[in-house]
Amino acid sequence: EGHGGGRMLGQFVQGLPDHIGGKLMNVAISRAKNHLIVVANLTHLDRLLPSASLLRGVLYDIQEKGTVVHGSDLLALRPIERDLEGLLGRVKLDVDAETLGIFNHSAFDPAFEDDVRAAKESVVIFSGFVTPSRVSKLGDLLRAKVANGVKVRCVTRPPHRNGSMDRASSKEALDYLEGIGCVVDCRARIHEKVVLIDNKIVWHGSLNVLSHTHLTDESMTRLVNSGFAEAVAANIAKKRVSGSTAVKFVAGAENPRCGRCGARTVYDDGRYGPYFYCEDSCGWKVGLGNVTKQPGWDRAAGPTNVPVDGPPCPVCHGKTTLRQGPSKPFYGCKRFPACKGTVNIAKTSTKAVTVGTTKRRTRSTSRPRQRKLSSDRKPSKRPSR
Repeated sequence: EGHGGGRMLGQFVQGLPDHIGGKLMNVAISRAKNHLIVVANLTHLDRLLPSASLLRGVLYDIQEKGTVVHGSDLLALRPIERDLEGLLGRVKLDVDAETLGIFNHSAFDPAFEDDVRAAKESVVIFSGFVTPSRVSKLGDLLRAKVANGVKVRCVTRPPHRNGSMDRASSKEALDYLEGIGCVVDCRARIHEKVVLIDNKIVWHGSLNVLSHTHLTDESMTRLVNSGFAEAVAANIAKKRVSGSTAVKFVAGAENPRCGRCGARTVYDDGRYGPYFYCEDSCGWKVGLGNVTKQPGWDRAAGPTNVPVDGPPCPVCHGKTTLRQGPSKPFYGCKRFPACKGTVNIAKTSTKAVTVGTTKRRTRSTSRPRQRKLSSDRKPSKRPSR
């Protein structure tokens, strides 16, 4: 509710004392033992809160007995000169950017582009969406940085989940980025708007760098702090790593290439945990934990010691293809989900093949098995009738 742009408040905020919203607010506030800090748009709440709302009475008591601090007073405590390092004197800043470090959609572009031009090691962009027009606008700048040895990585949505943008145009934008030398990783549910430059400068806010059209009001904040950059890099990485480790690899590819067709892959969360699947929908997939741990799998190329096509499906006798399960690869029917037949891949050293729950094993030696003679057999302990 803090933005103040809505015409009405949510039920949890405007709830009366005997409603669920009022009860939740009462529980939250009554747990405080030493300090209670409320961050709120008081003007907006005073205009829309019902007269009998529990929150209205609480806010009134806080204003009467506590202290009200204006938001601009808090922002003024920031070491703004440090967070504007490199921009002061080089880029024209408006009042909000120069005094509070907040950049609107118009002020962001010149400052961001200047940071990219000054980058010496890496530029990492996390954008919830991507468009060809925006990518072409930044293309020359990013191409020049790649040519100068700066690592550039773009993390965004795959073509089939790129909002209202058609699939062909979205793929064109991603292909263009790869064509100029950028690393492109796709995530199915990405919504972060973050830029990391040289593992020191952090831009974050509400603006999608790879798709913004200047038709919406957005804001971004710039911080210059290597410790904070490490924390952000670790937070947005899909593997659990420390901050110092995350910044070493944040500009490198996190997604593997498709093990079957070599296309880009997409990170997503599934029933059995996070995994990568082929962007071109060829059916290949691999679990996040198995990208580097699974024997016989190469991070960039996929499976290395098993064929792509498997034995006939045990259910419909159709063709099977290599797939990646939650813990290991297996052969799945190509007619899935119509047919759910699977063939498990066993270790090649024992030449065992498991179909369903029935195992068929062959010995690695050609020596015939010796059967005991009847005279050598032990007498049965079963009593005779």
